[in-house]
Amino acid sequence: MLDASQREGANAPPAISYRENKNGVYSEKWTEIDVGMECRNRGVRWGDINNDGLDDFICLSYPDGTMSASINRGGNPPKFEHIGVIRKAASGAEQESIRLGDIDGDGRLDWCNLDKSNNLMCFRNGGVGDKPTWEPMVCCLMDSSSLSSGLTRFRSVESQRLTLKVLP
Repeated sequence: MLDASQREGANAPPAISYRENKNGVYSEKWTEIDVGMECRNRGVRWGDINNDGLDDFICLSYPDGTMSASINRGGNPPKFEHIGVIRKAASGAEQESIRLGDIDGDGRLDWCNLDKSNNLMCFRNGGVGDKPTWEPMVCCLMDSSSLSSGLTRFRSVESQRLTLKVLP
Protein backbone atom coordinates (compact mmCIF):
# COMPACT_ATOMS: atom_id res chain seq x y z
CA MET A 1 0.00 0.00 0.00
CA LEU A 2 1.50 3.29 -1.05
CA ASP A 3 0.46 6.79 -0.09
CA ALA A 4 0.03 9.24 -2.99
CA SER A 5 3.43 10.85 -2.28
CA GLN A 6 5.12 7.43 -2.58
CA ARG A 7 3.68 6.66 -6.03
CA GLU A 8 6.43 8.44 -7.90
CA GLY A 9 8.77 7.13 -10.54
CA ALA A 10 8.41 4.56 -13.25
CA ASN A 11 9.61 1.69 -11.03
CA ALA A 12 7.15 2.29 -8.17
CA PRO A 13 4.65 -0.55 -7.66
CA PRO A 14 0.92 0.26 -7.95
CA ALA A 15 -0.87 1.74 -4.94
CA ILE A 16 -2.10 -1.61 -3.62
CA SER A 17 -0.29 -4.60 -5.00
CA TYR A 18 1.33 -7.91 -4.18
CA ARG A 19 3.87 -10.31 -5.59
CA GLU A 20 3.06 -13.99 -5.77
CA ASN A 21 5.04 -16.38 -3.62
CA LYS A 22 5.58 -19.66 -5.44
CA ASN A 23 7.48 -22.17 -3.29
CA GLY A 24 9.36 -19.44 -1.44
CA VAL A 25 10.27 -17.47 -4.55
CA TYR A 26 8.52 -14.15 -5.16
CA SER A 27 7.62 -13.20 -8.72
CA GLU A 28 9.21 -10.07 -10.15
CA LYS A 29 5.84 -8.72 -11.26
CA TRP A 30 3.64 -6.64 -8.97
CA THR A 31 -0.07 -7.45 -9.33
CA GLU A 32 -2.34 -4.49 -8.66
CA ILE A 33 -5.56 -4.95 -6.71
CA ASP A 34 -8.43 -2.48 -6.49
CA VAL A 35 -9.92 -2.29 -3.01
CA GLY A 36 -12.33 0.50 -3.95
CA MET A 37 -10.94 3.14 -1.58
CA GLU A 38 -7.86 5.11 -0.66
CA CYS A 39 -6.11 4.57 2.67
CA ARG A 40 -2.87 5.92 4.06
CA ASN A 41 -0.24 3.31 4.94
CA ARG A 42 -0.58 3.79 8.68
CA GLY A 43 -4.30 2.89 8.57
CA VAL A 44 -4.14 -0.30 6.48
CA ARG A 45 -5.26 -3.48 8.21
CA TRP A 46 -6.29 -6.92 6.92
CA GLY A 47 -8.68 -9.37 8.56
CA ASP A 48 -11.72 -11.57 7.99
CA ILE A 49 -14.82 -9.48 8.65
CA ASN A 50 -17.44 -11.96 7.42
CA ASN A 51 -15.94 -15.38 8.28
CA ASP A 52 -15.48 -16.48 4.67
CA GLY A 53 -11.82 -17.38 5.19
CA LEU A 54 -10.52 -14.48 3.08
CA ASP A 55 -8.66 -11.43 4.36
CA ASP A 56 -10.69 -8.28 3.82
CA PHE A 57 -9.18 -4.81 3.38
CA ILE A 58 -9.68 -2.48 6.33
CA CYS A 59 -8.78 1.19 6.66
CA LEU A 60 -8.58 3.01 9.99
CA SER A 61 -8.77 6.75 9.34
CA TYR A 62 -6.37 9.16 11.00
CA PRO A 63 -6.61 10.37 13.67
CA ASP A 64 -9.97 9.06 14.94
CA GLY A 65 -9.87 5.45 13.70
CA THR A 66 -13.15 5.40 11.76
CA MET A 67 -13.11 1.93 10.21
CA SER A 68 -14.01 1.38 6.53
CA ALA A 69 -13.78 -1.91 4.67
CA SER A 70 -13.79 -3.70 1.36
CA ILE A 71 -14.83 -7.35 1.33
CA ASN A 72 -12.54 -9.82 -0.45
CA ARG A 73 -14.66 -11.77 -2.94
CA GLY A 74 -11.80 -14.09 -3.91
CA GLY A 75 -10.20 -14.76 -7.25
CA ASN A 76 -6.68 -14.37 -8.60
CA PRO A 77 -6.07 -11.49 -8.35
CA PRO A 78 -8.65 -11.04 -5.61
CA LYS A 79 -11.66 -8.80 -6.25
CA PHE A 80 -12.87 -6.45 -3.51
CA GLU A 81 -16.25 -4.86 -2.85
CA HIS A 82 -16.18 -1.59 -0.91
CA ILE A 83 -18.88 -1.63 1.81
CA GLY A 84 -18.06 1.75 3.40
CA VAL A 85 -17.79 2.68 7.07
CA ILE A 86 -18.31 -0.33 9.32
CA ARG A 87 -17.46 1.35 12.64
CA LYS A 88 -17.63 5.07 13.32
CA ALA A 89 -15.08 6.82 15.48
CA ALA A 90 -15.45 5.87 19.14
CA SER A 91 -15.01 8.28 22.01
CA GLY A 92 -11.44 8.07 23.29
CA ALA A 93 -10.25 5.87 20.44
CA GLU A 94 -7.49 6.88 18.09
CA GLN A 95 -6.08 5.09 15.08
CA GLU A 96 -2.98 3.94 16.94
CA SER A 97 -4.95 2.64 19.96
CA ILE A 98 -7.23 0.31 17.97
CA ARG A 99 -6.48 -3.42 17.87
CA LEU A 100 -8.28 -5.87 15.60
CA GLY A 101 -8.47 -9.63 16.05
CA ASP A 102 -10.91 -12.51 16.46
CA ILE A 103 -11.39 -12.37 20.22
CA ASP A 104 -14.35 -14.76 20.55
CA GLY A 105 -13.23 -17.44 18.06
CA ASP A 106 -16.18 -17.11 15.65
CA GLY A 107 -14.02 -16.33 12.60
CA ARG A 108 -15.05 -12.66 12.47
CA LEU A 109 -12.76 -9.75 13.21
CA ASP A 110 -13.49 -8.03 16.53
CA TRP A 111 -12.56 -4.45 17.56
CA CYS A 112 -10.64 -3.35 20.67
CA ASN A 113 -9.36 -0.03 21.97
CA LEU A 114 -6.41 0.32 24.33
CA ASP A 115 -7.04 3.72 25.91
CA LYS A 116 -4.55 6.19 27.39
CA SER A 117 -5.02 4.61 30.83
CA ASN A 118 -4.13 1.19 29.34
CA ASN A 119 -7.66 -0.18 29.69
CA LEU A 120 -8.62 -2.55 26.90
CA MET A 121 -12.28 -2.48 25.81
CA CYS A 122 -13.48 -4.87 23.11
CA PHE A 123 -16.56 -5.20 20.94
CA ARG A 124 -17.35 -8.48 19.20
CA ASN A 125 -18.45 -8.61 15.61
CA GLY A 126 -21.85 -10.31 15.90
CA GLY A 127 -22.90 -9.54 12.35
CA VAL A 128 -24.39 -11.88 9.80
CA GLY A 129 -23.16 -11.54 6.23
CA ASP A 130 -20.75 -8.79 5.29
CA LYS A 131 -21.74 -5.93 7.65
CA PRO A 132 -20.65 -6.29 11.26
CA THR A 133 -22.77 -5.41 14.26
CA TRP A 134 -20.75 -4.43 17.31
CA GLU A 135 -21.64 -5.95 20.68
CA PRO A 136 -19.76 -4.86 23.81
CA MET A 137 -17.68 -7.49 25.57
CA VAL A 138 -16.63 -7.54 29.19
CA CYS A 139 -13.50 -5.44 29.51
CA CYS A 140 -10.58 -7.73 28.84
CA LEU A 141 -7.73 -5.94 30.62
CA MET A 142 -8.09 -3.24 33.25
CA ASP A 143 -5.34 -0.80 34.19
CA SER A 144 -2.65 -2.79 32.46
CA SER A 145 0.10 -0.35 33.32
CA SER A 146 2.80 -2.61 31.86
CA LEU A 147 1.26 -2.27 28.40
CA SER A 148 2.20 0.46 25.97
CA SER A 149 -0.40 1.36 23.35
CA GLY A 150 2.32 1.64 20.71
CA LEU A 151 3.73 -1.82 21.35
CA THR A 152 0.71 -3.98 22.18
CA ARG A 153 -0.26 -6.67 19.69
CA PHE A 154 -2.47 -9.72 20.04
CA ARG A 155 -0.51 -12.90 19.51
CA SER A 156 -3.29 -15.39 20.10
CA VAL A 157 -6.66 -15.60 21.72
CA GLU A 158 -7.99 -18.76 23.27
CA SER A 159 -11.75 -18.50 22.75
CA GLN A 160 -12.66 -21.12 25.37
CA ARG A 161 -11.09 -19.11 28.18
CA LEU A 162 -11.05 -15.61 26.59
CA THR A 163 -7.40 -15.31 27.53
CA LEU A 164 -5.37 -12.63 25.79
CA LYS A 165 -1.68 -13.06 25.26
CA VAL A 166 0.08 -9.80 24.57
CA LEU A 167 3.40 -9.38 22.81
CA PRO A 168 5.72 -6.78 24.32
